Amino acid sequence: MDVLSQTEEALNDLLQLSSFVSVENSLFLVEEALQCLVDNPQENTEDSLFRVENNTRGEKYEIPRETLESLIHNNLKVRKIAELLNVSKRTVERRMSEYNLTIRQSYSRISDEKLVFEVSKLCHEQPNVGYRTIQSLLQTKGLRIQKNRVRQCVKDCGTCGILLRRVFLSSSRVHRRTYSVSGPQALWHIDGNHKLIRWRLVIHGGKNGYSRLPVFLKVSNNNRSDTVLCAFIEAVNEFGLPQKVRLDKGGENVKVAEFMLQHQTGVPRCFIAGRSVHNQRIERLWREVWNGATSLYYSLFYNIEDEGILDVSNEIHIALLHLVFLPRNQSHLDRFAEALRRRTPRTENKCTPIQLWITGPRSYSSDHEQGDADAYGVNFQQDQLSVHPDSVIVPEGVPFPGRNLQQIQHIVEKESDCFGIYAYK
Repeated sequence: MDVLSQTEEALNDLLQLSSFVSVENSLFLVEEALQCLVDNPQENTEDSLFRVENNTRGEKYEIPRETLESLIHNNLKVRKIAELLNVSKRTVERRMSEYNLTIRQSYSRISDEKLVFEVSKLCHEQPNVGYRTIQSLLQTKGLRIQKNRVRQCVKDCGTCGILLRRVFLSSSRVHRRTYSVSGPQALWHIDGNHKLIRWRLVIHGGKNGYSRLPVFLKVSNNNRSDTVLCAFIEAVNEFGLPQKVRLDKGGENVKVAEFMLQHQTGVPRCFIAGRSVHNQRIERLWREVWNGATSLYYSLFYNIEDEGILDVSNEIHIALLHLVFLPRNQSHLDRFAEALRRRTPRTENKCTPIQLWITGPRSYSSDHEQGDADAYGVNFQQDQLSVHPDSVIVPEGVPFPGRNLQQIQHIVEKESDCFGIYAYK
């Protein structure tokens, strides 16, 4: 697709977003660019975006330093950067040389002792994850470390944990059908996770089907539809509006379905409702979230129950639990989601979800209904969203009096080395 068509498509997307996001400045810039392209059709090529001069050596392409730094930061190789920018590999290498940029210098300089300390801390906090996730978690802390160094540190920190993960994965591996969607914005998967429902906590999540990118993970003390919609809109603001969403028939998803019907009027069946167990991508996400985040709080909450300092039938206890652990749990989920975005899977040609998101095709047909049915086991005769009889209703908690809330929050917000247990006590 040429630049003119791409600009028109961007304008249409912004017009759709304008109903719930302030995009006036962006609309002005896109309309101005579109007018320039219409007035100068001979310059309407992708190459003209980077061409700055023509000399005896040929055409020179100007690539902004910020663009190269961003792509290198997201672990893209030089060859992939060249493909993405539609220039030669040698052109990218020359621009990197001019800016004094190298892949090697993007790695963090950290001593082995400091690295072992950081890795051992992460292994203690998340004992069920592997070295790829540890490497991604380090990157969320601003530490980009070579894979072989991380692998060796994980081995040094806990050989027993490695053996347990191997046994667990080999005994519980699921054989999945081939998954196929046409691009990064073709389909999102949305679902709720109720592993912490005993303590009235629900985790709502969304995952990009094409790239496996987690678009949101939100823990809440309720299962209302407006909570799910709020998390969905935050993700749309960051990643854009998908063509379709795949969700189950729970009543908490009604407002997301209504939102899609209002904003994707040109897309047939913009929401696909079905059984949660058919939501293949999101079910895999919940397994990863359990290993990397949820299992920690699951065990922690049961432990403080066993100590007699938490009674789930006591409304004050539950309210205090939410006040202490909701922000900590959310912070944990945010870090873990960012790690998943940068973790290299065994498939996908060793591309991370964020790399697939950046490099994936942006122009594709939305007419893949039969493909969706084959991939997700969807019966399109039952696409009507309704309140499912198994929908989970979380009881409302007891709010604290205003005179006590400020004092309690001051205690709760203090840093704790024991996941907030001391603050709760």
